[in-house]
Amino acid sequence: MVKLFRTFGVPLILGLSYFIYTYINSDIKSDSAELQTPQTKISTPGQLILANHSVNGAGYMLSALREFNEQDLSAWQKFRLKKFDYYDVITEDFILTFAIADVFIAGEVRLNFFDYNTKEYKTFRKTVLPNKVPKLSPNTHNFASKKPEDNVSYKDEDFNIQIKNIKSDDPEVEIKEVFVQCNPLNIGLEFYMNKHKEQDIHGAVVPLTPDAKYFFYALKMPNLPAEGALDLNGRVYPINPNTASSFIDWGRAVFTYNTHWLFLRGQGFAEDGHRFSVSLDSFFLNHTMHMLNTMETKFDENNLMNPFNIGTVGTALKNSQCEMIFAPQYVEKKIVNYVIVHSDMRVVYGKLSGWVTDENNKKYTFEDVNAYFEVFKTKW
Repeated sequence: MVKLFRTFGVPLILGLSYFIYTYINSDIKSDSAELQTPQTKISTPGQLILANHSVNGAGYMLSALREFNEQDLSAWQKFRLKKFDYYDVITEDFILTFAIADVFIAGEVRLNFFDYNTKEYKTFRKTVLPNKVPKLSPNTHNFASKKPEDNVSYKDEDFNIQIKNIKSDDPEVEIKEVFVQCNPLNIGLEFYMNKHKEQDIHGAVVPLTPDAKYFFYALKMPNLPAEGALDLNGRVYPINPNTASSFIDWGRAVFTYNTHWLFLRGQGFAEDGHRFSVSLDSFFLNHTMHMLNTMETKFDENNLMNPFNIGTVGTALKNSQCEMIFAPQYVEKKIVNYVIVHSDMRVVYGKLSGWVTDENNKKYTFEDVNAYFEVFKTKW
């Protein structure tokens, strides 16, 4: 009986308390619909959380200059803390995304697959009981760490994910070995993520409230050459490092009750041959990140199969402009409504074409780059 109470009773009481308090304080909202990175560059290292439990600064960085320590958070912030490690691999033929998350009162693992040639789509999502929530260290993004706790490991009867750093024969390259098995979808994925030591990180510190005690801290690494294979029901998709790229999106956040965002990820090659990735904040050419001016996205929320028009409208940064059209091919929609907890999650897969300019006003064009666009609205 005591064991049952510890396993289910305590999390249930905590969850109910969480929902009640959140409901009472439902006037707290995020005004940053796109959670877009502030355009102030952070250049000096420091702790993420200050002594008053507010986030340290606001802006972007090219490496992990803010150290996140959960012990610096207040009791309420720890209660609200969301931790997620999100990954993808994109080839000429498919996009596969997978993630592992810890939202304090529960966990989640998920996987999505889309084939551009056949338009086949597969998805898996599973809630993990509180006593089975996977452990996510603050350094799972780090390719150089040799500590076992900085690996990612979770396994149950449906889903197995193992990510660890391995030794590289090239002194200029760091490697993560990735294994994912999703039994309900009969998907097996094995590949290597290759990170050059000069690879930039798109780091973002985004305060969500005036007191900066609600925040979003992310470290994103696209453009990582990927090598391996995907097996889907016995059908093997090769992952060739000359054409395939992978992505890490490491996030730690204390979100407000109402949080919503737009997220774009396009991955492929620019017409001049550079390995290329673009988001709503920045673009990468090979290892180098270039920030973009403030973006505006115009789309038909009632029909996400209509084209999206995306472009810069800000002028804070010299040059650094873009104009893109996103042509949808498939829409995934999932709505969860438990009165106090609500989520409206839509992921659109398609092709992205357009141009960007860097800080020196050099223009790069791209056409039919594989991409996906997320439209999320949550109350949690």
